[in-house]
Amino acid sequence: MITQEEHQEIYEFLKKVGVNQIEIYQELYDHIATSYENRRAISEDLRTHIREEVQPSLGGVKGIQRIIKSQTKAFEKEIQQRAFAIAKSYVFGWPGILVTIVAISLVLMINKVWGMEVIATSALIFGILSPPMIALAGMIVFYKKSLKRRLGPTNSLKNLKIMRFAAFGTTFINPIFFLIGGIVFRDSGWLFDQLVDNPILGLSTFVIFVLYGLVCLQLLKEKFQFKLVSE
Repeated sequence: MITQEEHQEIYEFLKKVGVNQIEIYQELYDHIATSYENRRAISEDLRTHIREEVQPSLGGVKGIQRIIKSQTKAFEKEIQQRAFAIAKSYVFGWPGILVTIVAISLVLMINKVWGMEVIATSALIFGILSPPMIALAGMIVFYKKSLKRRLGPTNSLKNLKIMRFAAFGTTFINPIFFLIGGIVFRDSGWLFDQLVDNPILGLSTFVIFVLYGLVCLQLLKEKFQFKLVSE
C-alpha cells in the first residue's frame, strides 16, 4: 500500500515533470504506484525507485514529456471520433434521431410564434454561446470537485479538449458571417438576411446549432481514459 508520504512524493514528482491534468496524472500515478508495489527490492524507497526504475523505463523526464505529448494527441483524436459518432447518431441512430425530431419540432414552433428573424438571431446566439458555455460549465464543475481532493491537478484534459471542440463552432461562425459576407458581398449582414429570407436554411442552421450544443453536453458525460501506450 502507498502511504500518505509516498502519495505526496509521487504528486510532487509528477508536478515537477509538468503533469497538470487529472487524466494524465491518474495514469502516471497508477503506473508509478503499481511499479513500486511490485518492486524487487522491498527495502528500496520510492524516490530511488522512481529515479532508477520508473524514469529509465519511460525514457527519463524528457521521455515522459514526449509520451504525454504524443498520447494527448491520441486522446484528442478519440474525443473527436466520439463527437462524430454522437452527431451521426442524432441523424441515423435510434433513439438519437428522436432528439433531432424534437429539435426540429421546437424550431418550427418558434418560427410559427415569433418568425424567422427570431430563429435566425437565436441560431447565431445559440451557435456562438451555447457550446462554449456548456464546456465551461463542465470545467467549473470539475474544478469544484477537484478542490475537495487533498492532492491532484484541478484541470481536466477532457474538458480542455471539449472546450476547444466547442469553441471551433464559434471561431468558424465569425469569419463565415462577417468576413466572407463583408468581403464577397460587401455586406456583413448578408448571410443573416439569407437565414431570414430562406426558412429552410434558417431552420436547418438552428437545428444544427442545437445538435452541436447537445454533442458537447454528451461529450462531458462520456469517460475518456488517457493511455501511456496506444492500443
